[in-house]
Amino acid sequence: MPKRSVTAILSVLALCAGISGYAIADLYDQVPGFFTLEAPESPAPVPQAATFETGKTFPDHMDTNFAPITSAQFAPLWKQLVADTKGARAGAYVLDAVTGNVLLNGNGHTPMQPASTTKVLTAFTVGTYLDSQQRLATRTFLGEDGAIHLVGEGDLMLAAQEGSETAVNGRAGLADLAKATAEALKERDSAGAGQGTPGANPAETGTPEANPATTSPTPSKVIYHDQIFTGPTREVGLEEELYNWVGHNTAFAIDRGEKPEGQYPPYYDNPAELAAQTLANRLAENGIEVQIERSDTPFDTANATALAQVQSATIGEITRLMMRASDNTLAEQLCRLSAHAAGKETSIEQSAALVEETVSKTGIYTEGIDLKNCSGLNENNLIAPRTTAEIIRQAWKGNGRQRDLLRDMPYAWFSGTLNSRFAQSSAAPWVVAKTGTLDHSSSLAGLATTRSGRVLIFQAQVDSSKEDAWIYRAALDRFATALTEQE
Repeated sequence: MPKRSVTAILSVLALCAGISGYAIADLYDQVPGFFTLEAPESPAPVPQAATFETGKTFPDHMDTNFAPITSAQFAPLWKQLVADTKGARAGAYVLDAVTGNVLLNGNGHTPMQPASTTKVLTAFTVGTYLDSQQRLATRTFLGEDGAIHLVGEGDLMLAAQEGSETAVNGRAGLADLAKATAEALKERDSAGAGQGTPGANPAETGTPEANPATTSPTPSKVIYHDQIFTGPTREVGLEEELYNWVGHNTAFAIDRGEKPEGQYPPYYDNPAELAAQTLANRLAENGIEVQIERSDTPFDTANATALAQVQSATIGEITRLMMRASDNTLAEQLCRLSAHAAGKETSIEQSAALVEETVSKTGIYTEGIDLKNCSGLNENNLIAPRTTAEIIRQAWKGNGRQRDLLRDMPYAWFSGTLNSRFAQSSAAPWVVAKTGTLDHSSSLAGLATTRSGRVLIFQAQVDSSKEDAWIYRAALDRFATALTEQE
């Protein structure tokens, strides 16, 4: 065998031996490589988040190891409130939120004029009957009569122009509704184009028979249906000046039916008509000229063609706005929507009766309760301080929808009707409460957190004031501040 061939064979054998040796060394993890006799390591288990159960009354992780607290500690607070409110009748009721123990009862069982703290009971009722995620639709339909029909579920906060997804007042816009309505009508016309002449014989023209629904003339009329409740759209019998503080309850309205700032009276007499006319104006901007006409009967959508719709903010968002702004129009609207959901008559009087019924069913104290409306604007409303305090605690213990009430109230020196109250006060971060003021009464009801973190539920108020009750706000604020200074 030639020397060159022998050398080549020996080189190949040496190379194979070297590769085999390295592979064996790799197998025993003596050199770097892909092979090993070790079993693969098992991955560490995925960490699991700690879980806890939420108790029915308060979270289980909440510290309840508070020092003993007695009603004797609150006697000086009551004495001071009475002294600060001479010339009026004072009332106060304070509960420990966790235990329910009564810490102060000053005229707590006496039915008193609650003013807008009535809305605490109204919001509780809304949370009982309405889904907080529900939205109110405003829709247009093409009727068999060839007219556009405007119908609504009670959105009083339409925007006159485009809506805004970040707004509560103005989430749905009439400009958007008009644009979508015009587009739907144009699509209808386009679908009918080229389908032959209406009334022509298809056998003669060789084209499909035209669909009358797609070849009807462009609508020239918007018929609006504004009634969704029984009874008057606004409470009858209020003192004349009180009508400056509440608008009408209808199927739809722009900005709660309020006139631009500074105009009196501040509410339009027919906000639904204004909304319909605004829709007509927006349709004209989209090339559809229409006149408006009112109908006092509900619209039967069974044989109508749906054109477009816009939707309000959620019921939860609307309720929070109502509570923080103490908006009387929204309070009555939400209350009447709750009555409808409960299968009750939807007049203002019967909606107020539903609030009484709902509160009574909780089993709390309701002696002497008498509600004429849901906003508290009626000076003949009567609620004992104990009732308001106990309904707040009922929300504290209740389900998610009812507990929203606790978050919906204004925050001291931060939001809503408490935005300018408790300024420079140590209580500013620790009071969440609903306000109320009429000529002869002023009230404050909500939660106060003490220095130790204990949550107190309270209702404090005056009524039968010989002067404008507005002057007693400071006394009520001092009372709430004193609560936060307890241990």
